[in-house]
Amino acid sequence: MTDDALARMRDDASTSPAAGESGDGPAGGVEALATMTEINPAPVDETSAELAAIVAAADVSAEPVTGTVAPVAVATQPPTPPVPAARRPRTALRFGLSFVAGLALVTGIGAGALSAWSHQYDGRILPGVHAGSVDLSGMTPDAARAAITAAWTRLGDGRIVLVVPTGNTVITYSDISRMADANTMLAEALAAGRQGAPLADLIGAPRVAISGIDVASEVTWNHDRLRTAIDAAATAINKPAVDAGVVVAPDGSFRVTPSATGIVMDQAAVLASVESQLGSLDAPAELDIQTPVGVLLPSIANAAASDAKAAGDRMAWDLTLAYKAEQWTVSGSKIRSAITFAPAASSGLAPVVDQAVLDPVLTQVAKAINRKPQDARLTLVGRTVIVEKPSRDGLTVDLENTRAAVLDALAARQSGSTVPSVQLAVAVIQPGISSNTAGAVVPGMVEISRWTTWFHVYEFNGFGANIWVPSTLLNGMVIAPGKSFDFMRDVGLITPERGFKPGNAIVHGKIDPLGAIGGGICTASTTMFNAALRGGFKILKRANHYFYIDRYPVGLDATVSGSGKWAQTTSWVNDTPYPVLIRGINTRKGGIGYVTFVLYSVPSGRKVVLDPPVIKNVVVAVPDIKYDPTLKKGVKKLDELPLNGMDVW
Repeated sequence: MTDDALARMRDDASTSPAAGESGDGPAGGVEALATMTEINPAPVDETSAELAAIVAAADVSAEPVTGTVAPVAVATQPPTPPVPAARRPRTALRFGLSFVAGLALVTGIGAGALSAWSHQYDGRILPGVHAGSVDLSGMTPDAARAAITAAWTRLGDGRIVLVVPTGNTVITYSDISRMADANTMLAEALAAGRQGAPLADLIGAPRVAISGIDVASEVTWNHDRLRTAIDAAATAINKPAVDAGVVVAPDGSFRVTPSATGIVMDQAAVLASVESQLGSLDAPAELDIQTPVGVLLPSIANAAASDAKAAGDRMAWDLTLAYKAEQWTVSGSKIRSAITFAPAASSGLAPVVDQAVLDPVLTQVAKAINRKPQDARLTLVGRTVIVEKPSRDGLTVDLENTRAAVLDALAARQSGSTVPSVQLAVAVIQPGISSNTAGAVVPGMVEISRWTTWFHVYEFNGFGANIWVPSTLLNGMVIAPGKSFDFMRDVGLITPERGFKPGNAIVHGKIDPLGAIGGGICTASTTMFNAALRGGFKILKRANHYFYIDRYPVGLDATVSGSGKWAQTTSWVNDTPYPVLIRGINTRKGGIGYVTFVLYSVPSGRKVVLDPPVIKNVVVAVPDIKYDPTLKKGVKKLDELPLNGMDVW
């Protein structure tokens, strides 16, 4: 409300009837106006003076005006004739009503004026709001933010100095974006005088303008950048402790490397100290922080490393490996090369032996000792079995136990003991037939079974080679008690280098005349099978041929095939307590060859009886005649005799 408005209100009051004429409404209205203008008699400025008068008129402490009061009607009634003195009570009533009506009128006018005045600052900061020395009255948020930021640019000028013995580290205020917290201060400035309730805001806003308010000055900075800067400083300052150690020098000797203490910054304490001072407007341009630094002690001291070196030196001397009268030496330099040093719970540092370095030495020694057992060799003189060569025990070095013994010896040296040698852990392997056993059983060994098979000596069996070579290879073999005989395993590889030749083979149910190296070998395997069968031994593996061959006992043939990883073999086990000597005999009469296997052993009392074969489903063979352009005219060649097929039990 302006001074002109107030003057008009005063003029209106002065033109009303004199109090002495009636004592009604006009006098009461003037009194109400006088009451309003006496509030806050000493305003600060023009706006404050105006708001003081309005606030006094609209003071919320006044009694509210009810709807039964009609101040306008009272103010416009015509003058009333003088009343006799006896009617004075009626004059007092009229005076009271006029006073209430005038007060309501002035209050309504004041409230309207306050509302109009307040609305002109919608979206702006109310008058009387300051941020330190910055007057924010009437400013928009953007203008106020800019004014606050400009007023405190000095907050970014300065630095933090982390003081440590190894050298100071500087973090500038600008590095961490230190500045006035314009957003927080702006929010407080906009909220000044505004409480969100219409009546409270109607009174609060003028009061801020009259009394003034200073929002708190806030300082902000980038906490993540500060933390990162302190972490970087810690990385530069921190130094880990160095443990003492032992290394191998170029000349192979052990050398102690000394220990060293380390330092570590208390980053949490530094961060807390810095942040507690940065928030003050009075923080100095150079903030010196005495950085707390702790000392890190090494885990392994020099004395412990020296003791470990001495222990390693005691270990690294020649070590003798012995077995009976034989000896081998593991050199001190080899032992030294296997030693490293590692932390130990008891002493701090101790020598450690790398087994992988010593294992090749132990393996080499084992090769020199290891050997297979050899059975007593039996042979025939006439029909008598004799011991031709005594047996020999086998030896094998137990590498696991030997390695443990070597490590135990080195550990004893580490502790101060003198251990010059280690006995090798060697296991003795008994032969299947010892000399003692052979000497005891040989006198009782006799022929217990034999079998002979005839064959044509011709190109389809390598002219007998494919039958006689296996017999020769098996001659003199001894099968120890509990051991097995396997034809293809014991004969070995079927190769030309071993004397085998191309011969016939049954391929897909047909005879291939020269289809396989060693073709015809089944004559030898069938002969061995029949000898073992009649000797009473347990047969493990055996298979018939695809079709019947009349040179073999009906149903008692034994085919073999393959070489190396063979597909089919013939095998049996010596399930008696006595050794079995195999004798292979090769003979020839003209174009007919013979192969014989004789088995010698101590008679076990077994008696073998073979029932006559049961033959069924006989199929008569029909000759298969083919023209061969490679043969001369008139020449015939018989590849295989036609033989009937049958089922045999």
